[in-house]
Amino acid sequence: MTKRGSLTIGLVVISILMALYELIAYVVEIYPNEYLLKVSSTIFLFLLVMWIVEDGRSRTNIYKPYDFGFLILMFWLPYMPYYFLKTRGHIGLVYIVGLLLLLNMGLLFQWGYYYAT
Repeated sequence: MTKRGSLTIGLVVISILMALYELIAYVVEIYPNEYLLKVSSTIFLFLLVMWIVEDGRSRTNIYKPYDFGFLILMFWLPYMPYYFLKTRGHIGLVYIVGLLLLLNMGLLFQWGYYYAT
């Protein structure tokens, strides 16, 4: 498996685990641990940055300075949509929507539980 593939699996796994944790906290009616939520968000961000760096190595149409990874980490919010749209065109919108769904999976699980009960 490629490094990009394992990073993608890591992004999905951490999103699902945190979504299940948030759902269980919602069902039991307790507040989720803020520290755990911050740590998981930070891990998600680092995995996303590492994925973009790995993907950028195979692209020739992206300028990569010496400290490419650090720059992405500092400016990830404006750079991520630009990167996906520049490298993948209109399919990049699907990537952006997918990442937003992964980030908000806990909220989506809670809504699903709320409407199911």
